[in-house]
Amino acid sequence: MEKKDALIVDFRSKGIAAGIPRSIIEALSELLYALVHESEVTIPEHPGIAAAVQAQLSVGLHLLPRGFIVTHWLNLLEEFGVQHPESRMSGLLKRIWLEFTDQIWKNRNEVMHSKESKARQHEEDQLSEKLRWFLANEHVIAPWDRFILEYSVDDIDYMSGFVKRRLVRNLETVQGVYERERKTVEAGQSDIRSFFQRRVTEGK
Repeated sequence: MEKKDALIVDFRSKGIAAGIPRSIIEALSELLYALVHESEVTIPEHPGIAAAVQAQLSVGLHLLPRGFIVTHWLNLLEEFGVQHPESRMSGLLKRIWLEFTDQIWKNRNEVMHSKESKARQHEEDQLSEKLRWFLANEHVIAPWDRFILEYSVDDIDYMSGFVKRRLVRNLETVQGVYERERKTVEAGQSDIRSFFQRRVTEGK
């Protein structure tokens, strides 16, 4: 929110520096502030500016940053005696697009990508920790499945997120199978592997 407020302050100061009458640029800044903070708009006392504000509200406040601006503002520039009002209006519109809307969009993308990056890093850290745990607790894996543990602690740092995720999934799967088999044996039931016998060929 501080970023958006700073953009509005910058929009206001640059508008005044560009020759836009203070009362007009302040009214537009107030509209942007109301949009950002979802607050009520204060209608100015000046009849012409009040009419421009109300006309802008009737179009839709959310459309102002997209460049949908009513002609009342151009009429006001002419009424206030601003030279080259069309050019000033065009510059004002570009300022809304490039120095307000575009900057908010860029900031939103930066924040979003930063969150996604942090979330991915957090997930990979958890996967790495899980892989290290399996190395230290190989007894949770059946002896015949421990070939999956043929990686070192150093190898983990060079694995991609995809490889870590797949490896953890495989390890958790065989861990679950081994746990169920051990519970079966502990309950006095025969493990399915006990029914398997090595085939012995005649003469050997």
